[in-house]
Amino acid sequence: MKCRGFFYATAFLGCFFFTGKADALSIDIEGIAKGDKFLSGLGDEIVWPHAFESSLGIKRAQISLYFEDDGKGFFEFALLKLGNNSFFLREIDAGALNFEVGLQELLDGSLDVRIISLWGDFFSLRTVLRLDIEPTPAPVPEPTSMLLLGSGLLGIAILIRRKSLG
Repeated sequence: MKCRGFFYATAFLGCFFFTGKADALSIDIEGIAKGDKFLSGLGDEIVWPHAFESSLGIKRAQISLYFEDDGKGFFEFALLKLGNNSFFLREIDAGALNFEVGLQELLDGSLDVRIISLWGDFFSLRTVLRLDIEPTPAPVPEPTSMLLLGSGLLGIAILIRRKSLG
């Protein structure tokens, strides 16, 4: 009989002290090229649009741009435009360039990446937008919590009553 009272008391305390926290999730969104992936000479450009649900609860965003050199020339330069406000003048090498994206650029649920060649020839292979989002917490089953609380209080009351009678 003592075990049963202990069980109810543990259940009562457990509903107050048991908490859990979900980790942040990451979503990778690959861009779809609008234009030729080979950029040559001054003013040649490509646009990589990315679309996503703007109500995801985005905490952080990063864009990765992947390039390949055509093997001609010593260096290549490009103007990179991320969204409406961010511009970068960069030397383009084979591999990836990574940039943090301001959350204000993502409010409308899209991010366009425009790459404009300024000097040299290179390939713009792909772009990937990584969104770190806060997961939506699971709904709390209130009737079950109240039932657990009530059964814990009832167990404590029965335990106290049995001690006072015996």
